[in-house]
Formats: sequence, structure tokens, C-alpha cells
Amino acid sequence: MKDFKVSLEFSPRFHEIDRYGILHHSVYFCWFECGRIALMEKVGIHLEALHREGYQFVVSELKTKFRGSVRPGMQVRLVTSLINRPLNKLTFRQCVIHSISRELLVEAQVELVALKAGQLQFRLPEAIVSSWFLSQPEELDPTPSLNLINKENVHAN
Repeated sequence: MKDFKVSLEFSPRFHEIDRYGILHHSVYFCWFECGRIALMEKVGIHLEALHREGYQFVVSELKTKFRGSVRPGMQVRLVTSLINRPLNKLTFRQCVIHSISRELLVEAQVELVALKAGQLQFRLPEAIVSSWFLSQPEELDPTPSLNLINKENVHAN
């Protein structure tokens, strides 16, 4: 049975801190991308191979809630999970959690779609569908909406 969740540790670097002494908001989106790529690789999907076949994956929708700030010296955990059965898009849930207190700092829902030769694909490549679609429903993250995410239901690996 495949695990549809991945956890990565981060600590802000000096140049990522803004003039207010917190992590600049743009850095979270780089971290989110690292989490999505790590999860895809964990289940055997390699973007380089799909890119050679002519596919590109682009963010079509991004919802983010900032509940707290990451400050210099903090250790945080990014938890990324898949929340849909992919046929025409991939939808990820991503949470940045303080590593010690487990406080939920940032949460996001990110949708990716596939393009081939610049055209939107209405079905994802077979490598993705076979890696995720054939799984059992309980393997997917059961929390599909940002409105349902709270500190109590965030579980890191």
C-alpha cells in the first residue's frame, strides 16, 4: 500500500527573512513545490521522464492561509498530501507546522494541471493515473478543504 503523504524539514535561511523579521511569503511557495515533487517521486512519478514525453505541470489554483509566521532559527515541517483521485488534475494539501509546538502556521491547497505541447490535457498521463488512481480511497488525505484544516487534524509523519 502506498503512502500518499511526505514530510520535509525546513529552517529559514538569512536571505529569506524580510524586513519585518519573518520568512518572506514567497518562500513558502518554493517549499510547497519541493513538497509536491518529493511526494510525486515517493510514489514513483518522475517529472523529468514526463517532461521528456512533452508534459508540463502548472499550478492552476492556489489557496493559502497564513496563520502564523516562521522566524529565524525556527525548525518547521512541511507536510504534503494528495487529496483527490487524479484523472484531470492533482490537488495537494500542504501544511507548514512548527516542529516543536506542532502549531499550524501556514496551510495551502494547490491544484496542478498537465499541459502537452501547450494544450491543456483532460486526462493526466497514465504514469500518474496508475500510480495514484488505483489506490484505496482511505489512502488519500480525507481533508479536502482549507476550511476543515485545524491544528488538531494535522499529523506529521
